[in-house]
Amino acid sequence: MISAEHELVGVMPRESQGRGGGVPMIVPLMDSVAGTRVYIKPDSVVALRPDPAALDRISIVKLRHGESIRVVGEHRDVAEKLARTP
Repeated sequence: MISAEHELVGVMPRESQGRGGGVPMIVPLMDSVAGTRVYIKPDSVVALRPDPAALDRISIVKLRHGESIRVVGEHRDVAEKLARTP
């Protein structure tokens, strides 16, 4: 069970922004299962939550097409990386 301290973080799809700033096209994260780098397009993310088995180390990123990826990082840190502007 996820405690109130580890709330779910929703990431809404965003429209693409121009060259002058905005959302990065891809964000590199580390896949916790395969141990390899994965590149995630922030616009494809529909939900982000902590992994119940490792609340402070692993986050589950759910993509628009239904795939879920477990990535290394606390869910708030991962959300910040996905929302960061260049």
